[in-house]
Parts: sequence; structure tokens; C-alpha cells
Amino acid sequence: MVGLMNVLAEEGRKTDIRVNIISPTAATRMTEELIPAPVLALMKPESVTPAVLYLLSENAPTRTILGAGAGSFARIEVIESEGVNLSEEEWTPDAVAANIEAISDMSRARNLLGAFEQTNKYVAQAAARAGIKLPG
Repeated sequence: MVGLMNVLAEEGRKTDIRVNIISPTAATRMTEELIPAPVLALMKPESVTPAVLYLLSENAPTRTILGAGAGSFARIEVIESEGVNLSEEEWTPDAVAANIEAISDMSRARNLLGAFEQTNKYVAQAAARAGIKLPG
């Protein structure tokens, strides 16, 4: 969903169409058996409505994930680790497993702000491994 939001937000900018994600948490029939009744009472579905209406307004941002539930509202961001680039010979589940600590290292994690930042990052890593100088 996040990838789709990012691409649609880029396309929508041309015509001032805003694209966002709502991440609701509310009491539903699905949660009745999972969450104690006193907690469910705090999680009224209508507590999500203000966030939905805001995201539909003319003042809404674009490319925003907004969490809402029980009267709380928060902006959510997805971050990505720097990751590692594996040689073609290492494109195996075992190599991913062997490198999972480095892959999961969040010390240099960042929020990717554009639709193609992830793609550009991966291509730059592959080019660096291959000794290819990319344009630009």
C-alpha cells in the first residue's frame, strides 16, 4: 500500500490530487474476541472519522500515513535500512540469511521520500558493486 501511495502521489501532484493512507485502529466484530471489553469501549470506530475527513479535505497533505484510533492521531513513517547488495552468485535464501544482521541494521535507516528513492538506492548499490559510474 505504501508503494502504491508513493507512486500515485507522484502522479497526482500534476493535477493537485492528494493520496494518503489511513491506518485505523477501532473496535470491530473481528476484535471483539481479542481485546477486553473496557478497551474496546475506548476504541469507538467514530474516533477514526476526524482523520478520514481531514485527509479528504482541501487542506490535506499528500503522501502521508495517518494513524487514528481511540481519539489519538499520529503520523506514521516507514523507514528502510541501508541494506546490503549481494553479488549475483549470492542471490540465494542462504546468503540473505547469512547477511540478515547487516540487512537489518537500522543505524543508517532513513525515510524514503520519493517514489523512486528505493529503486535509485538499490541501483546505486548494484552499480557500485559492479564498478559502474551512473550518470547524474
